[in-house]
Amino acid sequence: MLLNLKNIDIFGSKTFAVIRVVFGDAIKYHVLELEKDKEQLSVKKSFAANDFDQIQKEVKTDTQIILNFSGRGVVSKKVSTKGNYIKEVLFNGNPDDFYSYTLFQDAHNFISICRKETVDGQFAIFKDAKYQVVDYSIGPFVAHIGKGMVNGDVLQLDGEQLVFRNTDLMDYARVGHELDSPTYLVGDDRLSGNEVVLLSSLLSHLYPSDSIDYDADYLFANLKEQKQKRIFEYASVGALALFLLALMGSYLLLQHYNKKYVEYEEQLYHFNDNYAQLKKMEEDVINKRFIVENSGVLNKNFISFYVNEVVKTVPEGITLNGLQVNPLLKKVKGNETISMDFNTLLINGRTSNSFFLNQWVKRLRKNPWVRKIEILNLNKVDGNSDAFSLKIDIE
Repeated sequence: MLLNLKNIDIFGSKTFAVIRVVFGDAIKYHVLELEKDKEQLSVKKSFAANDFDQIQKEVKTDTQIILNFSGRGVVSKKVSTKGNYIKEVLFNGNPDDFYSYTLFQDAHNFISICRKETVDGQFAIFKDAKYQVVDYSIGPFVAHIGKGMVNGDVLQLDGEQLVFRNTDLMDYARVGHELDSPTYLVGDDRLSGNEVVLLSSLLSHLYPSDSIDYDADYLFANLKEQKQKRIFEYASVGALALFLLALMGSYLLLQHYNKKYVEYEEQLYHFNDNYAQLKKMEEDVINKRFIVENSGVLNKNFISFYVNEVVKTVPEGITLNGLQVNPLLKKVKGNETISMDFNTLLINGRTSNSFFLNQWVKRLRKNPWVRKIEILNLNKVDGNSDAFSLKIDIE
């Protein structure tokens, strides 16, 4: 048995397959299948696969899938904790073209990236094969989650090496494939370094960590879609029966209303003119109400509320230089109409570490009045701080 797990219910699932996808001339896979029995988590089987057909033969479609991407096209690097550290990996590349997986540490950050089209292609292959991918990781740095289960300060992988001090990741290096990959005792099982990464990917899914940041919106949307599809399948027969009853009731009501229509048609003719005038007045009221409501005057939470809500959440490591509520869209000249960006906050400040900014943004997103947060700018000002700009759209 590997681990004792308590109070975990992953949608009733008992079996997980964590699959390492290795990109190269030909895509190769390594599967670590684990089983959850009450409070125990154990390795069910582990095998390498040279093609996807072998996975389909060995892994059932009702198994929860977690993917880990490595190999050609996956770039992993130790970067600084300050400034726009992703540029140290992408250089002139467009960040929107890549998925990134970042581990935040005190001295350095560690980041792995891979092109979205490459990762999305694998998501599509598993989806087309009726598998449900519930989570993923890129590169080896997720091993930080499971390092506490492994003795020693060095975790040797295929062509890569992670150096730890206690449970903190200190360094990363690429090494020759000719080095032997040792095995590590985890519970009653011996796992390779690559399998420790796969096990850590599952633990990251079960116990999400604030020290890891990646884009999981696609997976959450996919998971929601699968649950909705299952509910739809269960409800389809009942919905069909209700539809037939509603259709019969509609037919009877139609007969009744046809008779009433003839009776009231003459009266309706006399009310048409009054109705047209009333409609025009209603439209006028709606237009005026729109102008008043969007001015922000009637908002139950006005300027002082948002200023207080923002200021009281500012963490150590962040200094605010400016906060604007409903800022001007452009500079007003002469008798021009004043154009304001309603329901918007603009925040400017400085941070000593982008990690504090990321954590603050996550905390702000939990407020019910926040609809959307955008980081408009993050630039290094000097050796000790970065200047940033945030835009918050208010509900």
